[in-house]
Amino acid sequence: MAIEAQRRARTLGVGSVLLTLWGAALGALPAAAEGSRGFERVGEGLTSADELAGLDAGYRRFTAPDMAETCDVPWPERIEVRSVPTVTAGAWFDYAGFSVLALDRDGRVIPRVPIGLEIDAGSPPVLAMETSHWLAVRDGLKAIRPGVFRLRVATQCAQEGRAPLSATAEIPVGPACPAEFAEHVRKLQALTPAVSAQSPERRAVADFFAALPSDYFCFDRLFGDPGGAAPLRAEPKLSALLPRIAREVPVREYAAKLVALSVQARRETAQAQALQTAARALLDEHTEAFVAALGSVDGEHEWTVWTFLFAGPAESRAPLDPSVQAKVCAASELSCSLSKQAFPVATARGDRP
Repeated sequence: MAIEAQRRARTLGVGSVLLTLWGAALGALPAAAEGSRGFERVGEGLTSADELAGLDAGYRRFTAPDMAETCDVPWPERIEVRSVPTVTAGAWFDYAGFSVLALDRDGRVIPRVPIGLEIDAGSPPVLAMETSHWLAVRDGLKAIRPGVFRLRVATQCAQEGRAPLSATAEIPVGPACPAEFAEHVRKLQALTPAVSAQSPERRAVADFFAALPSDYFCFDRLFGDPGGAAPLRAEPKLSALLPRIAREVPVREYAAKLVALSVQARRETAQAQALQTAARALLDEHTEAFVAALGSVDGEHEWTVWTFLFAGPAESRAPLDPSVQAKVCAASELSCSLSKQAFPVATARGDRP
């Protein structure tokens, strides 16, 4: 019960609040030109205190009663984004990694000038913008695929006769698991012929499973199809291999990795669909083991597991069988609540990434 309480504490009011925020975000995306979603407000804060300091920003930093005092700073001549964090797919990055300077006419830093932050995540988005309510505690964003997004910062205080100042920077998002990728490829490709055989040996199947990453974004770089570059996008076929792995690997070990791979997963490729099918089969057949594995995932990430399980075209969507739902609810109050709320949200979203 202590673990359950901790998972609840790490969730932003999971229940009606989480469902409302998630649903509102899904329905509030602005129209934008191809390749762009348009800018969306994600936070506010203060420019860097000096040339070495990061940005002091978050989802909410200002209140109306404090704005007069907050805005009691000299008016800058320009705003510059001087440095940006290194961002890779699957990783959180916080605003402290940005250096945003407010400068006077002589180029001297004016510290802590109030600014607003906006993000254009691109189309398809490279950031998880639909989960921007997490910023209330995260003070950052999560990258979900390689690409480029744009950050725009703008002054928040009005001064008579002075126009607001803004600056925009393009930030690249690199591929996931840059350090481990080559080793994953080497091991998995070496085992592919053995596990693709009509009757693969148990040892080869177990070794392949052990070599799989535990992070969806690394998995997607290996098995997805980002521009046709994923080395394992065609072979081995996970739709056939994952059921074999399920028969050879201890169920709790199998559940731990499938749950980890389902965090933030997106049903965008055939290999990801195979992962979804395997995870749903595991939930149906070994419900207690699946929910036990969810115990290592905080509530905000468990939500993404459930929405992944229910995502897909209309013909593949189905709520949990009543007997499975009852087992989920008996095992975890939090998982019970999330699983019931996730189905209508995921099916309303359909197969949209």
